[in-house]
Amino acid sequence: MEKKLFKIHADTMNVPEDSVSAESSPKSIPAWDSLKHMRLLLSVEEAFGIAFLDDEIVEIDDTQSLLKNLQGRGVM
Repeated sequence: MEKKLFKIHADTMNVPEDSVSAESSPKSIPAWDSLKHMRLLLSVEEAFGIAFLDDEIVEIDDTQSLLKNLQGRGVM
């Protein structure tokens, strides 16, 4: 599932898949702006059949926090 998430992430940010890791953040991916962040979350919701709550969206600010959220849901 992690690979699926990284593929979604790379496609959304328009970067090579091998440039995305659990340590990725807006600091390491310059294309990661607020609009792409929302597109990423929407794509993840669609791909995994989930819906993020408003407070979760605020807490998800890098790939590690996104992974942690998905793991907490039992998705990953």
